[in-house]
Amino acid sequence: MIQSIRRPDGSIEWRRPKYEPGPYTVGNDELEILRDLGMSYEEARKSRDGYLQAWRELERFSRGGKQWVLLQRPLYVYAVEMELKPDGDVGEVIPVPPERAFELAKKHGDPRTIQE
Repeated sequence: MIQSIRRPDGSIEWRRPKYEPGPYTVGNDELEILRDLGMSYEEARKSRDGYLQAWRELERFSRGGKQWVLLQRPLYVYAVEMELKPDGDVGEVIPVPPERAFELAKKHGDPRTIQE
């Protein structure tokens, strides 16, 4: 998880701790919520009370004849691959391995974040 540190001059410095799998691992409770959003993917992304509003969409891709989206939760930094069904609903939700989630966080995070 990204940490904020207030500098003596009052500005804030953002730090990403060295890699440990815990923060980059999606919990089972989170997976259950993602698998049953109660609305379409787009509604969950755009609706004010949509569960995916805070998630960052990193990529859309095809695999095995299905459409997928790669999502990462900023600050929490774990990631999932989510199947997008033709009707807009969510299909499979696959957790991204923590090592890959860490690399995605470094690649797509704020470039000012200091890596410890």
